Amino acid sequence: MKKKLTLKQQKFVKEYLKDGNGTRAAQIAYPKANYKTASVIASENLAKPNVVKSINEYLQEEGYNVSESIKRLRKTAEKGAGVKARARDQIRADELLLKASGGFEKKEYPTTQYNFITYLEGLSFKELQKKKRELDKNFNKIVEDGEI
Repeated sequence: MKKKLTLKQQKFVKEYLKDGNGTRAAQIAYPKANYKTASVIASENLAKPNVVKSINEYLQEEGYNVSESIKRLRKTAEKGAGVKARARDQIRADELLLKASGGFEKKEYPTTQYNFITYLEGLSFKELQKKKRELDKNFNKIVEDGEI
């Protein structure tokens, strides 16, 4: 069963393709999200196969080729051999090559943080105060029991 993108995910993909900045794209697609939440949303979206597939399909339509990019990066790195470069530049070039070739492990982010924030946003001020008192009470009990 093929999952379609939500309207917000479509907007995220459109914005992400402009400059590759996931946090900025999430801030535009999810306007109520603060910077930290937008960062989490971006990571979650970029971990979803249907979002990644949509990005890749667009790039292929535009003629982008991953293997050609890797070849260009390697040629540039080889050309730069022997040229005085800052260590930071060489590290960044190596990072790009590793990312492009799948050399980095994919980070998995739990979705509970975003879900919890979404849950809290739906509460009234009085409900938030009540939740805070409950959390404070639970925290104090943990401290008293010596679990921290």
